[in-house]
Amino acid sequence: MPGLRKLPPAHAISAMNSINKAAPSNPLLMLVLFGTGIVCVLVMIAGFQHKGDPAAVWQIAGAALYLVSALILVGYHVPPNDQLMKVDPNAAGAGACAARIFDWMADLRLRQQTAATSARSPPPTSRPHWIRCAATSCAPQSSRSGRCSGSPRSAASSSPTPRRG
Repeated sequence: MPGLRKLPPAHAISAMNSINKAAPSNPLLMLVLFGTGIVCVLVMIAGFQHKGDPAAVWQIAGAALYLVSALILVGYHVPPNDQLMKVDPNAAGAGACAARIFDWMADLRLRQQTAATSARSPPPTSRPHWIRCAATSCAPQSSRSGRCSGSPRSAASSSPTPRRG
C-alpha cells in the first residue's frame, strides 16, 4: 500500500480500484477471509462450552481478535474503497480525494495486528487436553473422562474417591 502513495493520484486511484474489483471476485480469497470467520465463530462457541479448560480463554480471545479484524475490514475499509470506485481518476479534485481515502493506513495496521495476534498460539500449559494428548501421543484413559493419561488433571479426575466406612 505505501507504493500507492508514490504514484500520481490518477494512477494510484486506478491501481486501488483494480485491486478493489479483483478481490471480491476471487473465490479463494473470500473463502479464506469469511471461512476463517465462520471457523472462529465455531471456535468461540466451543470455548464457551468448555469454560473450565484454561485454553478456552485463549480460544475465545484469538477467535474474537480475528473477528474484530474482519469487522474492521468490512465496516471501516470497504466503504472508503467503494467511494473511491466512484471517483474519476482524471478529475481535478481526484488528488485530494485520493489523499483523504488513502489516509487509512494506520487503521490497516490495526487490522493487521489484530489478525496476527489472533493467530498466536496459547502457552503450552494452557493448551486444551486434546492438543496435549496429540502432542504426547497418549491415548485417552477412558471414554468417560476424555482426558489423556499424560495430563496432570486426568490422574485426579480418574482416581476413585475413597469411601469411609
